Amino acid sequence: MSPEPDFVIEEVRDLDAAWPEMAPLFVELQEYHLPLTQRDFVGDWQERLRVYLASGAESLTLLARRGDRPIGFMDARIDRSPTLFEEEYGYVGNAYVRPEARSRGVGQAMLARTEAWCRSRGVDEVRLSVVAANKLGVRFWTRAGFELQSMTMRKRLSGGM
Repeated sequence: MSPEPDFVIEEVRDLDAAWPEMAPLFVELQEYHLPLTQRDFVGDWQERLRVYLASGAESLTLLARRGDRPIGFMDARIDRSPTLFEEEYGYVGNAYVRPEARSRGVGQAMLARTEAWCRSRGVDEVRLSVVAANKLGVRFWTRAGFELQSMTMRKRLSGGM
């Protein structure tokens, strides 16, 4: 029998109320990705991200806590025929677990909750994008059963960013 988790996962229903706790997590995620992507946030990133998280009738934002301390988040949405093809799927937009809470089931629990949420909406596929150089993320998602579907490639046309 496995021990009870020492964290809880909440569905964020009031983004305004949760934002002061969530914004630092997004900053930490950005700081983690910066050496891998060499891309920084735009000046109004908080406003843009809040609009993204709040948009769409079929969106989900989860916040993981240990006691009163936020330790991770995941957001997802349902996309139904977003392009030229008849398809629908859940899409994980962002996910992050603080270093001190990793390898304790937090990410797995948020993903399980997200997958259940997708199934409850009649969707049987979940997609996401992960930075190729993010070895930690690639390992997590691969272990969770995700497989490579497509690749995004880039070519820098100048020496600058």
